[in-house]
Amino acid sequence: MKWISYRGNRHGSEHDKENTPDWIYLSINEGFEVMIDVWYGEDIVWRTGKDDNKIEMDVCWLDNDKIWFYPRNDTTLEKLKSLEHPRIFNHIDNRWCWCPETTDTKIGEETETSQYNFLCSSYIAWYKQRAEAKKRIAILIGGRLTCQDICLLPQIRNYLHKHQDHWIDVFISINNEPENYENYKKLYQMDAPFIRVISCEKTICPEKYSHYQPRAGETNVPTCISMYYHNYLAMRLITEYKERNRTHYHIILKYRPDIVEQNNELPIVASPFKEFLQDVDGNNFKQRCVYMPNTVDTTYNGIPKTNDQIGIGSYDVMIQYMGIYPTMIDYLEQRRAGYLLHPETILGFHLQEMGIETVRFTYSYSLHHKRY
Repeated sequence: MKWISYRGNRHGSEHDKENTPDWIYLSINEGFEVMIDVWYGEDIVWRTGKDDNKIEMDVCWLDNDKIWFYPRNDTTLEKLKSLEHPRIFNHIDNRWCWCPETTDTKIGEETETSQYNFLCSSYIAWYKQRAEAKKRIAILIGGRLTCQDICLLPQIRNYLHKHQDHWIDVFISINNEPENYENYKKLYQMDAPFIRVISCEKTICPEKYSHYQPRAGETNVPTCISMYYHNYLAMRLITEYKERNRTHYHIILKYRPDIVEQNNELPIVASPFKEFLQDVDGNNFKQRCVYMPNTVDTTYNGIPKTNDQIGIGSYDVMIQYMGIYPTMIDYLEQRRAGYLLHPETILGFHLQEMGIETVRFTYSYSLHHKRY
């Protein structure tokens, strides 16, 4: 497989830098080949760039075996063909996979890149990292997608840059009408390789839940039901992808896209996961536990409150964690879980019923003020 940077980009499009010498050489120095737009004019000068921003090209590039040329007109194509060793980029060649992030498919559909000789993308560094990763993490987002461009995405990019042998796949289930899917697809870097699946389904709160009293002043019943329903759906997306592609995830992280952390760090860099990050086989990460940030340990009707915004665990334990949605109505009908709908106490009750221990760790965070 040849990993080819599209116009010199490696982690997404940088329009002001594309096709420029510094950007191209930076990609080559990082071990990639590069595709550039090229023009050959009537003045017998080679240029690179897009239509509105062409610059004169160093003719030495024609002999550089790390650079591929995408001719922007027929004159340029014929001139390239006349060279002794033309390195012509042909996006209709079936050996090439060209910018899979721009294909008109549902986000998250697997592109079988292994069948190609060449992969060219603006996200080429991340496609390569994904292919070579030794450890894989799945993040699930359920309910709303807000502030992801200023919270979630910077945290993911930061993590991937620091842990070059790890990979993250994000699975998102949004409480919105299916026709709004295209709007989410167009958001900033929602075409990045780490956005594995995104789906939209509008939640209608079942009438049966209206019979149960919410905990006064703290619970919006439809919001609570939507959160747990879409967490459940997002976990199903992980399961479907995992089974279809025989992918093993070492850690599953239940997260919110609007979480603010001072250093742009995901919670999996906290102390309980040090051995995991350092690729050391240790016993600190317990397979039958859900890890969550420290919260004030209070109870309601004898039920401990748990953090319902962040949860980390193995695949097997997170399947049980996310199984709260189909089980919650049974708890209420049997007059258990404190009788009242309250997300933190009903989750605590559910984890108790499943025999899942909770382990707390230090992770200071807040929710972004623009989340609504």
